[in-house]
Amino acid sequence: MLLTVGVALMLTPRTDMSEVAKYTVVGIVWLVALYVVSRRFRTIAEGNAPRPWWRMTASRFLGWAFATFFAAMGIWIATGSDLLPSNPLLGIAYLAFGNLFVMSALRPPTRQR
Repeated sequence: MLLTVGVALMLTPRTDMSEVAKYTVVGIVWLVALYVVSRRFRTIAEGNAPRPWWRMTASRFLGWAFATFFAAMGIWIATGSDLLPSNPLLGIAYLAFGNLFVMSALRPPTRQR
């Protein structure tokens, strides 16, 4: 549903929102969807107990990989490019989301025994 709202905002040419505002809303909707998906899906090694709020991935490598990706995207979005307008608010949101992956990589994994 969130993705549908985001796509509809981007594809509807006659809305009162500016292009940067549409871009910001769609980016934040996308981050919320990614957060929900990361909380929902688990590996076989994880039990059925809820994940701690800081656990985004099951491995440290993936935590660092996603943290690097979201940091690069946040900087790229904040500074702008030929493809995207400069959007510091959305860039900060991407950096904050990447910080969740840093926390996941730094903290030791919880093991079920």
